Amino acid sequence: MKRIFVFLMVSLVVISALFASNSSIEAQFSPFSFQKIKTNVPADFNSKYGWGLKVGYRYNFTKLYYAGADVSYLDYKYTDQSNHYHVCSIVAKFGIIANISNSFKVDVNLGSGMDIRSWGSTTKTYPTFGLYAGGIYYVSEKVGITAGADLRFTWQKNNDKTFNSFDLNIVSNLGARINL
Repeated sequence: MKRIFVFLMVSLVVISALFASNSSIEAQFSPFSFQKIKTNVPADFNSKYGWGLKVGYRYNFTKLYYAGADVSYLDYKYTDQSNHYHVCSIVAKFGIIANISNSFKVDVNLGSGMDIRSWGSTTKTYPTFGLYAGGIYYVSEKVGITAGADLRFTWQKNNDKTFNSFDLNIVSNLGARINL
């Protein structure tokens, strides 16, 4: 899992260097996340606490629209469970940045991709879909402070259909965006 995460981070840096003219990179920290897993059995699982990191690349093909990708890692803790639930995601994004003023902008994007999820010794891959809404306050022409939230949906399919689930993740994000 760590090797995959390192590979994806290095890939984002290389892509950023190749397309530096209308590009930006973003790094965000999630001080709090919540995950709800709704299964087919009459039991739902709610995380007690979660935290995470996210790195992203954006290519602005107009002043309003961009495309890019995010790589993120989330760590969830559940009550009465010794294992942590680890989620590594890669999500392709399409978004809009709307100017509120010269310094403040609103960022909204949609994304889809995959989650690599690990619980104990079990690791599986599942499709994910997300919506991000946030703001960017530019302290200079190149550097902006970001804050927002991700709303993610994931569908887990298992051999035993009783344990199929629909998962909801709410992730708070704080960080910075650097225009290249």
